[in-house]
Amino acid sequence: MRRLPYAADISGVSVGRGPRDGDGPSLLDGLDTFGTDLPDDPDAEERYVPPPPPPLPRVSKYAVAGVLAVVVGFVLFLFPGLLPADRGVVTLLGFTGILAGFVTLVWRLRPGDEERDPDDGAVV
Repeated sequence: MRRLPYAADISGVSVGRGPRDGDGPSLLDGLDTFGTDLPDDPDAEERYVPPPPPPLPRVSKYAVAGVLAVVVGFVLFLFPGLLPADRGVVTLLGFTGILAGFVTLVWRLRPGDEERDPDDGAVV
């Protein structure tokens, strides 16, 4: 039988898990100890516990009225047959509700012209 020139001779290589000829541990024995220094119980170690989140801000009555006006305005604008009145009047009422709710919500926005520190860098 003719051997290929690029074939490696592996006749003397052992694939056993024990030490070779008493030399010491093999590479596989070194990999078997991977993770032995990890703790068994993750609760036994002290962990970082974040502080509780701040409470949610209270919703103002103007914000609720604005959102409600927009929602009711869209319902009346899209379905004017819900009220027993002229369809044109109900559509106008719905459009007015949308506009009034939008203006109320924009009016409640905080002003963005706050005085800011001109130096936004870190303080050492």
